[in-house]
Amino acid sequence: DMAMYFAKKHGKNQYKIFDDDIAEDIYFRKKLSEKLKLAITNERFHLNFMPIYQCGTRNIVRAEILLRTRDPAFHGIGPDVYIPIAEEFNLIHDIDMWVIETSFKIINDNKGWLNQSPITFYINISAIELRHAKFVEKLNELLVQYKIPAHCIELEITETSLVVANEKSISTLKEIRALGVQLALDDFGTGYTAFNQLIHYPVNCLKIDKSFIDDLSVDNETQIIMLNAILSIAKAYKLDTVAEGIETQEQLTFMQT
Repeated sequence: DMAMYFAKKHGKNQYKIFDDDIAEDIYFRKKLSEKLKLAITNERFHLNFMPIYQCGTRNIVRAEILLRTRDPAFHGIGPDVYIPIAEEFNLIHDIDMWVIETSFKIINDNKGWLNQSPITFYINISAIELRHAKFVEKLNELLVQYKIPAHCIELEITETSLVVANEKSISTLKEIRALGVQLALDDFGTGYTAFNQLIHYPVNCLKIDKSFIDDLSVDNETQIIMLNAILSIAKAYKLDTVAEGIETQEQLTFMQT
């Protein structure tokens, strides 16, 4: 069974014989899941706020909330590794709700200056939440409890999670939008969503994956064509766009124009 799942995880259409590599992978994921349980119980996680700038004015208009830990048990292990394992071992819902509630607490504690300089907060959620029966109800309870204006919150879901979205997932997205919470499609361009499918997803924003920005230069004609296509799609659907990982003046100048 484990060999079969290992083969599926690494691209399908292949076979795999159970060996030491699979045994080590199983052991690593099991041990990490135990560390995750302890980190949740002992509150070893914290949140970082990454600013998002408006291209023209360079004012901070949004902030993405990132889950991090300084727990030595996770040394050298980032969210790209432990979040999929949290999903696999049914720990992700507790993590998602901790992130949402802790974010709301911090926003509520800083309402003074946020009222003067309002910004939107991006919070990543797992695609698993789209199938969770009580997720929207709990989200609404927390919005009311911490007196958070729903329009100040934008939940991020990855494009790859929508590739296999079913009617329940789409219904949950619509319920979230009905609360007044906004939705962003993260890592856009990596999940092979058919462009005409966007009409079925009640999203407000497309986040262009950093891989497109990293390779952006005047000499990379293919990349420029791809970015222009994404921006045209966003404009056609009246969606905001966020470009992840702008680090050079050339990249900034392209996105400004």
